[in-house]
Amino acid sequence: MKHALLIIDVQNDFCPGGSLAVTNGDQIISGINDIMNDFDYVILTQDWHPANHSSFASNQNADPFSVIEMPYGPQVLWPDHCIQGSFGSALHDDLNTTRPDLIIRKGQNPDVDSYSAFFENDHTTATGLHGFLTERSVSKVTLVGLATDYCVNFSAQDAVKLGYETNVRIDLCRAIDHRNFIMVDIATRVWNHKWRIDPIVRSLIDTDFYKLLMCQSIHRYKPDTQVTFSLINRSKHIRLAELIDEGELREQLDHIRSLSLSRGESTWLRGNTFYGKRQMFRSDYMEWFENLRLPDYHLEKRDGQYELTFEGSWPEVMLWEIPALAVLMELRGRAVLKDMGRFEIQVLYARAMTKLWEKVERLRQLEHLRIADFGTRRRHSFLWQDWAVQAMQEGLENKFIGTSNCLIAMRRDIEAIGTNAHELPMVYSALAETDADLAQAPYQVLADWHEEHDGNLRIILPDTYGTDGFLKNAPDWLAGWTGIRIDSGKPELAAETAIQWWKDRGEDPTQKLVIFSDGLDTDEIQTLYRRFTDRVKVSFGWGTNLTNDFRGLVPDAGLEAFSLVCKAVSANGNPTVKLSDNPNKAMGPKEEIERYKRVFDVGQQLAVDVTV
Repeated sequence: MKHALLIIDVQNDFCPGGSLAVTNGDQIISGINDIMNDFDYVILTQDWHPANHSSFASNQNADPFSVIEMPYGPQVLWPDHCIQGSFGSALHDDLNTTRPDLIIRKGQNPDVDSYSAFFENDHTTATGLHGFLTERSVSKVTLVGLATDYCVNFSAQDAVKLGYETNVRIDLCRAIDHRNFIMVDIATRVWNHKWRIDPIVRSLIDTDFYKLLMCQSIHRYKPDTQVTFSLINRSKHIRLAELIDEGELREQLDHIRSLSLSRGESTWLRGNTFYGKRQMFRSDYMEWFENLRLPDYHLEKRDGQYELTFEGSWPEVMLWEIPALAVLMELRGRAVLKDMGRFEIQVLYARAMTKLWEKVERLRQLEHLRIADFGTRRRHSFLWQDWAVQAMQEGLENKFIGTSNCLIAMRRDIEAIGTNAHELPMVYSALAETDADLAQAPYQVLADWHEEHDGNLRIILPDTYGTDGFLKNAPDWLAGWTGIRIDSGKPELAAETAIQWWKDRGEDPTQKLVIFSDGLDTDEIQTLYRRFTDRVKVSFGWGTNLTNDFRGLVPDAGLEAFSLVCKAVSANGNPTVKLSDNPNKAMGPKEEIERYKRVFDVGQQLAVDVTV
C-alpha cells in the first residue's frame, strides 16, 4: 500500500501577517517537516489566484466573508490573497520544499474558486492529483495544512469519495477562526442587496434535521403516497400578499427548485455521526436525495394572502415545507426594512443582538440546562439564525447542545438535532380506511420509526390527536422509548401526565427525556427547568423567540413574529387532521375533526393563544 502526504496551502498569506492569516498557522510547519520522510510521496498545494479572481470581495464590491451565489453554488467572498507571484502566494520559508514530489497550483481560473486538492469548486474540473496518485498505486493519503475547515476539509472529502483511505492529522492543521475576522455584517447585507436575486435558501439542507430523518422513513415505507402541502397563515392580520411582491416570491421559489445536494453536503450526510450513529442515512435514500430537484408549486393571491400549495409524492413534496416558510418569513422582513436607512438598520440589529444576548445571560444561570436551536422555520433570516447559534455557543458553551438546521450544523461543526413531527401521524391517519385503522395509525408510525432508529431518536410526540388519549391507549413497548416531546397545550400539565404514565408502566421518570418545544421564551424555560429538572431529564427546543424576536424594535409591531405553517392537507385524496392539545391549533374539515375527536376520545381541551 503506497501512502502519500498531502500538504495543503502552507503559504505566507495563510500564516501570521498574511492577508487571510490563520491563527498559529505557522506553528504546524516544523511538525510537517518532521513527518515528510515517513511517506512514499509528498504533494504540496498552493492557492494561485489571478488578481481578478471572482472569489475576492474587492472584485464583487462586497464585504469580506459575505456569501454570493455562483453558477456552481454559494461562494464565500475572501480578502485578496495568494495572488500569483506575490509574496503572499509563496510557500512559507520554514517549510521543507526539497522533499515534495509534486506541487499542485489551484484556483487559477478567475471564474471558479478552488478549495480541494482534487477538484475546482465546480466539482468537475480536476487538478490532476488523482491521476498522479493512481499512476503510482497510492491508496492511502494523510492530510495536513491550512485551513482545516476549508481546503483541508474539502480535500479530505474528495479523497474519501475517490476511494482513498484518508487520515487528517488535526494536530498539524489549523482552522480559520471567523471570530478573529470581520463578522458577516448583517445590517449591510439587509441594506444593500446587490444582486438581482439575493437567494434566501441556498441549500437543500438549509432545513430541519427531522425533515431528513422523516423523509428517509417515508422513502422506505410510503414512497408512492400522493400528498398536498399548503401554506396556512394563522395570523390573518398579516396580509402577506400585500407586503411581499409576487415576482420576488416566485424568483425565490424557482431558485429553490434549481438546488441539489452539493458534494460536500452529501459527504456530510453519508459520513457524519448523528446521535452517536455513523451512516444514519441509508445508501438507497442518499442516492435518491442526491438526484432530487423539488417539484413545482402553485401560487396565487386571494383576499390579501398567498395560496401556496405543493403536490406530488410524499418524500419530494415534504421537503418544501421548511424552505417555503423561511422564504416567506424573510421576504416579509425585507419588505418591512426596505425603506429604512443603513444607520437605522444598524441600530435595529444592535438592539436585537443586545436583546438576545440578555436572554442568553439569563439562561446560563441554569446549571444543568440543555437547549437547542429549533428556530429555522420561523427565523428572521438565515444570517440572523446563524448569529443566534453563535451567540448560544459563545454564551452557553456546553449547555447549548446543537441546532435543528442541517446547514448551520455542518458549517459550524455542531450537533444536528431533531426527531419526528406531526406530519407522520397526520398522513398515516388520512390513509386509514376504517376507524379501527385510524385509531392504530399513530402507533404504526412509531412502529415503523422503531425499525429505523434507536436511542435518543426514539422520542414520542403524543399530541397530534391529544396526549391523554394517546398515552392511555399506547402499547407497552412505547414506555421503553427514550422520552417525549411536548409541543402544545400547557407544557407543565403534559409533562406531569407523561411522568405519571411512565410510573404506571413501571418506568423510572428520572431516566426519561422530556423535550419542551412549544413557543418557549426565557421565563417559561426557567420555570419548566426549575419544576422538572430533578424529576426527568429536561431539554428545550427554542424556536421563534430565539431566531425571530424583534418585538418592540420597529414601530407598529412590523417585525413581530407571527404564526405561519405549511402542512400536509391531504394524502391520496383524503383530508388530513390535526387536533393537538390546543384546540386553537386544530386543522382539517369540521366533520373530520369531530370524527377524529370521537375515535381518539378527545374530551374538553384548554384553548391557549397561538402566537408562533
